[in-house]
Amino acid sequence: MLHKLKIWIYENWFILILSLLIFLFFSKNIFISALMYFLILFQTRGSFFQSFFLSFIFLPLIYLLKNYLSLSLYLFLPLAFIVFYSLKKITYLNWLIFLISLVSIFYFNFLGKISLVFYLIITCVLIIYFSLFFMNNNFLISLAYGLIFFQLLFLVEFLPWGVFTRMIFLILLVFILLRYDIIKKYNGFNSNSY
Repeated sequence: MLHKLKIWIYENWFILILSLLIFLFFSKNIFISALMYFLILFQTRGSFFQSFFLSFIFLPLIYLLKNYLSLSLYLFLPLAFIVFYSLKKITYLNWLIFLISLVSIFYFNFLGKISLVFYLIITCVLIIYFSLFFMNNNFLISLAYGLIFFQLLFLVEFLPWGVFTRMIFLILLVFILLRYDIIKKYNGFNSNSY
């Protein structure tokens, strides 16, 4: 077990140090942290738009959430692991970061920090962005997802449930409909039915 740990540290020590540095800068200077994260992501992923989303959208959202809730930085220690595994280009981390971003925006709307209209627009823009640059859908399919979720998110706002129930429902709704590419499957079903 110790031998495997030594091998893992040997193989990952550089990314681990970079992740911890980004995490340490996170509480001191969010701009430096996000810029550092962006440059390293761009180097490892080679995609400007993916790197931009993960660094300049995700990190500032988590930073704002930390400040609004006045939580200790130590409670955000899992952030260092999220950063670490995102640098290793693990696909499911993209989904995790995307869903955390959506939940953060939902929570800001619940706190009354942003208006309902702004919440709906920014959430739909994020969904279009993710569909376009992470799922590699074309613009029309991404726009269709954005419009579908604009309507669904508006309805979710008025469900007679508690905030956490609505949050879980939102995560499941976004994940299932996007993850299983319902538009592509629907188009495939229609083309086979003729």
